[in-house]
Amino acid sequence: MHHESYASSKKGKTGIRRIINACGYPMDGLAAAYRHESAFRQLCWLNLGLIILAFSLNFELSVRVLLIIASFISLIVELFNTSIEAAVDHTSTAEHELAKRAKDAGSAAQLAALGHAHGCSGVGAVACLPLTVQVRDSPEPRGEHAPSCGPR
Repeated sequence: MHHESYASSKKGKTGIRRIINACGYPMDGLAAAYRHESAFRQLCWLNLGLIILAFSLNFELSVRVLLIIASFISLIVELFNTSIEAAVDHTSTAEHELAKRAKDAGSAAQLAALGHAHGCSGVGAVACLPLTVQVRDSPEPRGEHAPSCGPR
């Protein structure tokens, strides 16, 4: 009797079965990352809040898109980092210089992505600065025409 490996049984699919499987794998990956990685869960909730703010505040479309892209970049990089850590830990949990380098490089990529996201958030904050200064210098009372970030 011939026994297929798990990988062989998944790779051998063709046609519609392959498409169905291909749609399920990303959902499995997101669910596993959310279930097993606290850093991924934290980023999901943080980015959800940032995306809500991006739509709640009256940013220009270009600033809003920049903030949303930065949020997704940090999530994507965290998924790569999680993948590297899982593969290294699966191979061996023993201390090894190459394993350390791989994990450290994944962490460095996440740091760079978060730095980019914070930089983009800074762009959003700077986009609001002229309005903040204008409101403080303006003798007009704040009423129905109270300014918000970006043009109306």
